[in-house]
Amino acid sequence: MGNLEDLKKTWQSESGIPQQQFDQIGSKVRFSTELFQATISRRDQLETLASVVVVAVFFPGLFFAKNWIAWSGFGIEVIVGSTIPFILWWARKRSLVTVSAANFRDFVDIEIDILRRQVLLLRMVTWWYLLPIYAGIVLISVGLTDFPVLLFERMFLTVYLAFCTGLFIFIWWLNQSARKTRFEPLLHYYKEMRTALDSGDNFALQLPDPPAAFLPPKPRKPMSSRRRSIWIMLTIVVTVFVAGAGYVTMQHFDQRTGGCVLSTVPVIAILMIFVSGIWRRDPIPGK
Repeated sequence: MGNLEDLKKTWQSESGIPQQQFDQIGSKVRFSTELFQATISRRDQLETLASVVVVAVFFPGLFFAKNWIAWSGFGIEVIVGSTIPFILWWARKRSLVTVSAANFRDFVDIEIDILRRQVLLLRMVTWWYLLPIYAGIVLISVGLTDFPVLLFERMFLTVYLAFCTGLFIFIWWLNQSARKTRFEPLLHYYKEMRTALDSGDNFALQLPDPPAAFLPPKPRKPMSSRRRSIWIMLTIVVTVFVAGAGYVTMQHFDQRTGGCVLSTVPVIAILMIFVSGIWRRDPIPGK
């Protein structure tokens, strides 16, 4: 909300509201808007980086796929990885309305429009993100499998696909949790503010605080040693499993595919460390 000062001048000149009252209303959305924008920007940067990795890993598969099933799987992964950054850009792009020349009501309308797109993005994440990637993985796994399949290879393929299924269900749950606990409450808050602004400035002043997720954060509690140990062990287990899957793929299925799986090991480890927060240093007592 870098243009709040311009908005203040414009709105005060149009509505005659005193500066003190405008500051009270503006402070209700200043931090929540900045935190929302930072959250979206950070997520989109990580997703874009992941998309680049996906395209780089699966694009070579288009040239050495053994059959049309595997080729279709690689193609789906490349297409999805190429389109994700554009979908994210669509969801976060702002209206063509010049914010510095708009009144405060226009600004709230712009935020409502962006939040609606973000909520839609999370609600439909299965169709534009998870399902295509999952379908590509299944097609690649089946296409690169030599039939008839040995018992060991069937067991490995079953465990691998079960792991992928569980992982994608977990990612879906994370997205829906973020939608229900963060973005939808903030969207509802902005809608209430827009209604209050139409009802009069005094009603806007009576609005409650933004959702807790978009308030200034409270001091973070130190991570317990037990929880840190669990996350470290889980990171090691997941990393070793992916590395093992890549090695087995190289030995029993396809060397290039196995190499691609092994190349994702550092990315998986970094993501686990980032999500868990075990990389953060605990606050120093007394500071």
